[in-house]
Formats: sequence, C-alpha cells, structure tokens
Amino acid sequence: MDVTEALRSWAKDNHITVNLEAETAKFLSWHAARGNTFNDWNQAWRNWMLRAQDWAPKASPGWDGQAVAVPAPVEEPDYTPNPNGWGQWWPEKVQP
Repeated sequence: MDVTEALRSWAKDNHITVNLEAETAKFLSWHAARGNTFNDWNQAWRNWMLRAQDWAPKASPGWDGQAVAVPAPVEEPDYTPNPNGWGQWWPEKVQP
C-alpha cells in the first residue's frame, strides 16, 4: 500500500501530523502479522492514522517533515561521592 496524494491530502485536511510513512509501515506490519483483510484498506488506514494522531506525543514531527523544537538539555547531576557517607546517587540527602 502506497500513501497516495489523496491520502496525503486527507491527512493534511484532518491535521494528521504523525509520520505517514512510518505509521503506514506499522499499519501494514500489524495487519499482515494477524492476517487481517479489509473491504476498504484506505478507510482502515485513515482510522489507524486518526488513532496514531491521538496517541502521538504533542511535539512529534509533522507529516511534511516540519521542524520541531528540541527541549533544552538537562544538566547532569553531580554524582561524586558524598563525604558524609551517603551514596553518590542522592548527594542532596542530608545525614540525620
């Protein structure tokens, strides 16, 4: 199954922003593994895309490859050993 221009147009009109090619590959793999058949594969694909959009993270790349803001890097905590004997994993912990 190829993602036709008609399906791309439907996705754009319905604000589907997930990666169409990746979701189509998942769709085909899922149904092939189960031996599913449909009377209307295009309608089954549209249903899959609607659900994929619901499940997608809100900052997923768009169907047209639009850029997405990348979160700022998180500062790595200091894991040096604590001289008070508390483990290096909780350096902010205070000895009672």
